[in-house]
Amino acid sequence: MHQPLGNLVALHNSGERWEAKQILWCYDRVTRMLDTYWDVARLHLSFSGTLLKQLEDPGVRQTFADVVNIPDFLHRYRCSNIEFLGSGLYHPVYPLTPPADWDAQTEWWLGLGKHLLGRENFPGFWPPEMGFCMEMIPMLERRGFKYVLVDSIFIKPKRELRWEELRYRPYVARYGGAEIVVVPRDRDLSNAQLSGLDPAWFQNEVRERTKHCDFPALVTTWTDGENGGWFRTTQVESGFWGFFYRPILDRYRAGTLGFTPIHISEYLRRFPPTEEVEVHRGAWNTEHHWGGDFTQWTG
Repeated sequence: MHQPLGNLVALHNSGERWEAKQILWCYDRVTRMLDTYWDVARLHLSFSGTLLKQLEDPGVRQTFADVVNIPDFLHRYRCSNIEFLGSGLYHPVYPLTPPADWDAQTEWWLGLGKHLLGRENFPGFWPPEMGFCMEMIPMLERRGFKYVLVDSIFIKPKRELRWEELRYRPYVARYGGAEIVVVPRDRDLSNAQLSGLDPAWFQNEVRERTKHCDFPALVTTWTDGENGGWFRTTQVESGFWGFFYRPILDRYRAGTLGFTPIHISEYLRRFPPTEEVEVHRGAWNTEHHWGGDFTQWTG
């Protein structure tokens, strides 16, 4: 979840209030959609620091008081079992910013996150735009993070690995005497999640993609949570939460899903990785940009 600093009020003032309302409904909708599913839902979210700063701004809260009750939905987030991931204050693509700034960007986010999301610790780290490089590892370890999300295409193994191992198995990465667990993101399934997907198709894809895994497979999908009509639609039953996510959880409750929702931190406690890999410098894909050369952010 991310908004550039000041963007919500800027949309309001420029005549795009309807877009701002749709965006805010996305933030309000999450806990409402999972209100009766907390026993089975295992959701992960990250909020950018610039979005959190807007959500705590009294002016923003007053401007949109007729749209959503921001203090109320933040309270619902604090009371939820969502696993929140840390990030950077100004949504920095870390490999493109001075390393001297990394600690401050991360420390400021942690202050906001603890205050607004009600967590004392954040086990995982979401690099903005999934922009990651090995040099970040000592900073992440200093700030208490246990794992970091990376795109699976950038994992560089020290031995030959099957494609299932590259996508569905966490590893340890080390740099400068520090270490962290790297958790791969499945790019293909994430692309499908962003554009709209059918629960039966997803169920079959997970089964087919992991059927040869001789280890406990961890399948993760990561996308923006408020971009595109799939997330912004006011017809909830036609969007991500109503058409896809809740039916998936219903199938799990009925014993017909074939896999188990789990928090990443719980998976890592049960199946701690020991094998080491390196990770190529890169980011996630955005439309026709593949992320490895950072073209989307460097021009």
